[in-house]
Amino acid sequence: MSVVSVKERTEGQRSWKTTEGREHRRVFVVILNDVTDGAQTARLAAGVPDIGDAHPGDATAKAYRVDPQGTASSLAWYVYVDYRRPTHKTKAEDPLDDPVQIEWGFRTVSAVLEKDRNGNGILNSAGEPFDPPLEDDVHILTLTVTRNEPTFSANTANNYVNTVNSGTVTLCGLQVTARQAKLSGCSAQSAERNGVNYCIVRYQLEFKVATWDRDVLDQGIREWIDAGDHSKGLKQIKGPDGEYVMKPVKLNGNGRASAATADATYLTFECNTLKDFSTLNLNI
Repeated sequence: MSVVSVKERTEGQRSWKTTEGREHRRVFVVILNDVTDGAQTARLAAGVPDIGDAHPGDATAKAYRVDPQGTASSLAWYVYVDYRRPTHKTKAEDPLDDPVQIEWGFRTVSAVLEKDRNGNGILNSAGEPFDPPLEDDVHILTLTVTRNEPTFSANTANNYVNTVNSGTVTLCGLQVTARQAKLSGCSAQSAERNGVNYCIVRYQLEFKVATWDRDVLDQGIREWIDAGDHSKGLKQIKGPDGEYVMKPVKLNGNGRASAATADATYLTFECNTLKDFSTLNLNI
């Protein structure tokens, strides 16, 4: 025994609303190749929705009845699938239908100020960094998303925590470009309700207006010399007095010492692993 075909038909489809909620009906025609096959074969045919499946046009409505009805040919069956989305939620419902909790906030940290608002290095009049450096409070936008999920993968969490987004992505309505968002934490707690085992999963994200890249002042006590002869290589820098410098001096971005009053050069480093955050399905 086998199923020859399963096709959905528009004739007989319905969608209505009552005081108890929204309901829908889909109709499938199942063709069998053996008259001894019956309603159960038609109901279990691949392509026919099962109890609990979501309606394609109303994801919150779930199938609650699958009703095969035979025809005169004995080989053709009409399978009526009814969906329902209650208007009023109760604790007795599927916990996976609970609303997602979204919380925005800020985290304040003390950070060394390396550049001013125009991107210029914060240096003294001789072109050197201040010692001790200037510090200020930095406010980092935070997002916490808590939702119920069927399962929790500790390996997935371990691979994503402390990573940044590899490309443009929308997270709870906020669109960010590459490397602006970091997954700073991901945790889960097992739970059970109404006979359903599930996990309460919490995602914690942080955002920077620029990126999570690190800008570091290009400086050192050695410079790269390439004179095309035997002097090629790293050489210790000499100061204006002809003596070797004992503390880092500014470099020009190409491995050479800069003049004391020259603009500071910063090197940018991508320190965090890149991940595709769209797979987290947090555009809620």
